[in-house]
Amino acid sequence: MNPNHGSIMRRLGPGLYRRLKAPEASAFTGVVMVLAGSILVGLSSIFYKLAVESGVNVNTGGFYRVVIGATVFLGLRHFSGKPFQLQRRAAWFAILSGVFFAVDLSLWHRSIVYVGPGLATLLGNLQVFFLAAFTAWALKIRLPKSFLPISVVGMAGLYLLVGPQWSEGPEQRLGIIIGIIAALSYVGYILTLRSATLCAAFDDKLGYLAIVAGVTALLLAALMILQGSPFRLPGLRATAYVFGYGFLSHVCGWLLITLGLNRITPARTGLLMLVQPVAAYWMEMILFDRRLSWLQMSGALITLAAIGLGNAVISHKKK
Repeated sequence: MNPNHGSIMRRLGPGLYRRLKAPEASAFTGVVMVLAGSILVGLSSIFYKLAVESGVNVNTGGFYRVVIGATVFLGLRHFSGKPFQLQRRAAWFAILSGVFFAVDLSLWHRSIVYVGPGLATLLGNLQVFFLAAFTAWALKIRLPKSFLPISVVGMAGLYLLVGPQWSEGPEQRLGIIIGIIAALSYVGYILTLRSATLCAAFDDKLGYLAIVAGVTALLLAALMILQGSPFRLPGLRATAYVFGYGFLSHVCGWLLITLGLNRITPARTGLLMLVQPVAAYWMEMILFDRRLSWLQMSGALITLAAIGLGNAVISHKKK
């Protein structure tokens, strides 16, 4: 990169730039971690659906998801037995990441209400283009020329997969706007989470993840109080679903993604995370005996093929 180039990232500070532009290391491991974590995060919609059907309030489920995350991350960090090497700059990134995630969760849930889960899912995955643009423009990392067309193909596959679930109504336009803002918030969450944890040891990553979840929980609790949402969980079954939502999807899923996104570029991370809705739909087929049309099946396969091809061209460019 030209040292005289007065980019926004340079003006924001060399520390932030260095954290975000770290070269890919152990890329294969990073890809596997992000894919595995994305599949677990993709299952969050299944746990969320089961919890809501068991009587859990829409806001309550999201709140306990991050409370469980904060508790487990804090517990793991405590039992590591090592002092927390807290860095002020990283802590601020973790706090900001929690703010972004709270905005994303609340807006995404509202988008589902307005436009249905299908279109809300599609809008949320616009993150692949935002992360690619950030990687190419702000970080000045050259992506393969085929990356953008491959991303478009991946999103087209998602369109075929989720299109039948679109719902129309007087609030659809508002729901689309909210969904796009949610996608931008998701991008902010991923980038600030990467910045907070990139240079930290594994034990300290747990601490920063706890901070992120704790900040999100506080903001969602404030939202629940304003909207009069209950904090009580209605029964053991609902509690079990919420625990799965928090432990498997948030703790295990985001721990794997965090470890992986520290090893690969934001653009590659965004492409790999397109697997989330595909995993959710396949799991719905298994658990709820749901049948997908041939068009939806084709969409899922197209998205998976685009993810694989995009990852392959990035790996080839590095050689």
